[in-house]
Amino acid sequence: MKITDEILNRYIDGELTCQELKDFLIEVDSSVQIKEQLNILQTASNSFKKINEYSPSDDFTSRLMLQLNKKLKPRTSDKIFIFSISSIFIVLSLTIIGFILAQIIGTNKPAQSLVIGENIIGVLGTIAQPFVSLFSSSSISLVGAIISFGIIISGYFYFDYQKTTR
Repeated sequence: MKITDEILNRYIDGELTCQELKDFLIEVDSSVQIKEQLNILQTASNSFKKINEYSPSDDFTSRLMLQLNKKLKPRTSDKIFIFSISSIFIVLSLTIIGFILAQIIGTNKPAQSLVIGENIIGVLGTIAQPFVSLFSSSSISLVGAIISFGIIISGYFYFDYQKTTR
């Protein structure tokens, strides 16, 4: 019988048949190396048996799930923030669209149906002119610096808020 780690583990666990046990004991008596290996495995097995299992409290799962649900639910303040930013963009978009339509309707006469396209281009040009001058090559770096500074400050306050709510 060739002694392997599997047979040594089966011996320690008491799972060898009578014939395997006889053959095993003969091999162990004849080999010092197998005796040493068996002693090491028995010591390790006894050490593992002495280790107490950790068992969490009965309500561990429910408390953990409750904490996960709290972290996964969007906070009311986050919902309000998203709603307010969305509302601002919607109101600005509707205002611009209303202004354009008012300009078109106010300056359009029934006989001038071809002029509608020119009116739209004129109104858009009037609206776009301040943005063109704002983002010209001479002032773009200043605008970029102001926007970057605002993003950095907003990020700081956002992450600080996240730390205090955890």
